[in-house]
Amino acid sequence: MGITINSEALNNAAISLNVIGNNIANINTTGFKQSSFSEELKKASGSSDVATAGISQTFSQGDISTSTNPLAMAISGNTLFQLNGGNGITYTRNGQFSVDQNNFVVDNYGNKLQGYSLSKTKNSDGTFTINETLDTNKVGNIQINTSKSKPVATTQITVDASLNSSVTPIPTATIFNPDNSSSYDNSSMSTIYDGLGNARTMTTYFRKLDSAASSTTSSWNLYTIDSKSISTVYTPQVLTFVDATGKLSSANSLLTIAGTSPEIKLDVSASEIGAGSFSVNASQNGNPSSEMTSYKVRNDGGIEAVYADGSSTILAQVVLAKFNNLTGLSAVTHNQWKESSVSGTPQLGTAGKGGFGSIQGGSIEGSNVDLTIEMVKLISAQRAFQSAAEVVKKQDETVQTINRIGG
Repeated sequence: MGITINSEALNNAAISLNVIGNNIANINTTGFKQSSFSEELKKASGSSDVATAGISQTFSQGDISTSTNPLAMAISGNTLFQLNGGNGITYTRNGQFSVDQNNFVVDNYGNKLQGYSLSKTKNSDGTFTINETLDTNKVGNIQINTSKSKPVATTQITVDASLNSSVTPIPTATIFNPDNSSSYDNSSMSTIYDGLGNARTMTTYFRKLDSAASSTTSSWNLYTIDSKSISTVYTPQVLTFVDATGKLSSANSLLTIAGTSPEIKLDVSASEIGAGSFSVNASQNGNPSSEMTSYKVRNDGGIEAVYADGSSTILAQVVLAKFNNLTGLSAVTHNQWKESSVSGTPQLGTAGKGGFGSIQGGSIEGSNVDLTIEMVKLISAQRAFQSAAEVVKKQDETVQTINRIGG
C-alpha cells in the first residue's frame, strides 16, 4: 500500500491567509472590493480528490466620502467605470481621476476614462472646430477642452427702476442731451457684450414729461444710448405709469433698442414710480470670454467646466458599464477587472438611466472590507493552517517510520 503526504489542505490554508492579508492591506484602497476564498473537500484523503472553489470578490457598496479633487467620482450602484490603457479595456470602482498633459481624463496609472466628448467639425484646411454638443454616438477617451469660455452676445438688458413721482417735469423746451444732466432726471449704465466678447456701454436715461391731461397716469421718456452709436438724434420711448399703483403699463414692459445688432431688448417691466428717491437694479445676459478655473461632476456623469465669471458648460459625460455577472470578472492589476466569458459582455450607459446608478462628483468610494470580520477570519485561517501543518508533519513522521521498518 502506497502512502502519500496530502499537502492540499495546507496549500488552501495558505491561500486563505494570503487573501485575508490582501483584504486587510487594502482596507484604505479607494474602490477596493473584498475577496474571499472557499474550498470543498470531496473526500478525506487523496490530493487528486480535493477541489477548491477559488477566490471570488464581493461587489457590495463601500462608504462614500468627500474629496478635494473636483474630478473624483464615486458610483452608487452595481456599475463600473470603463478605462482604456496598457491592459486594454478594463473596469474599476476607483474614481480618482485627473487631467493629464494632453487634457485626457486619466486614473493614477494613466488609463483613460471612457465616455462622450464634445463633437468636432472638420474644417476645409484639415483643422477641427470643437462644438458645444456631446457626440453621444461615440464612446472613447474623454478629452477636456480647457480653452476659455465662448463669449455670449447681449440680447436683453433688464432695468428695474424706482422713479421719484414727485420730481418737477423738465420743460419741453429743454432738448434731451446725454451730455447735459439738466435735460434728464436719472440714468442707469450697463456694460454689454458683442458676439466677440467686446464690451461696450449702454446707458438708459429717464426724463419725466410735463403733467398729462389725465390725472390717473404719469409719463416718462426713456432714452437708450449705445456707446458705439454716433447719432445725435435721440428718439425716446414713452413709459406710462398708473398713478394709483405706481406700476408700469404692460404695453411698455419689453422694448426694442433701435439700431442694435444683434437686436437687444430692454425689459423694464418691474420699474415703478413712488415717493422715494431714484434707485435701479440693472442686469444683462451677455458674457465675455472667461478663463476656466475648475471642474465639477454632475450626478449623471456630466463633466462641466467652471469659469472665472461663475458660468459653466458641459465638456464630457462619463459612461458606466454593468455586467450580468459581476463576480465573473477577471481581476487584473491596479484594482481593475476585465470581462470574461463568465461575466458576459458589458452594457454601457449613463448614470441615472436604465439601472446604471448615479455618480457623486468630488467624492470617492472606500473599500468594502470590514476589518472586524477579516480579523475573525484571520484567526480561523491561522488555526486551519496550523492544523494542516500538523497533519503534514504527522504524515511525514509516519512515512519515515515505514521507511525505517522497510529498510
